[in-house]
Amino acid sequence: MGSERIHYYTTTFGSRVADGVYETLLDGMEIEELASSEKVNVLHYLMIDARYTWWDCGKSYLCRVIDMLHMGYVDEILVGREVLTRLPISVREWMRKPGMVQGSAVSAAADSTVKYGR
Repeated sequence: MGSERIHYYTTTFGSRVADGVYETLLDGMEIEELASSEKVNVLHYLMIDARYTWWDCGKSYLCRVIDMLHMGYVDEILVGREVLTRLPISVREWMRKPGMVQGSAVSAAADSTVKYGR
């Protein structure tokens, strides 16, 4: 294995954060494939919290999350208390989309990907 570190399915701080970041990337790639092959549009939201986790210990992971946003694998990242203010606005936007019925918006909100470092 050389200098490569594999730490999935372990319980250390860094491994849990890395797992969440990696799973978010995989989800984004699967959503991209679904859009391409099946013409299904799925919004991918990432909600992160814990200042200590991301700003003090996980800046490299935070950079990977921002990269995923720029690469289009995540549609939006909600940080900390922004979940309380931005998520209701997003749900109203989903409700206004053509073909979106109320039950679908609720399902989309419930199925949103939530990853965090705790």
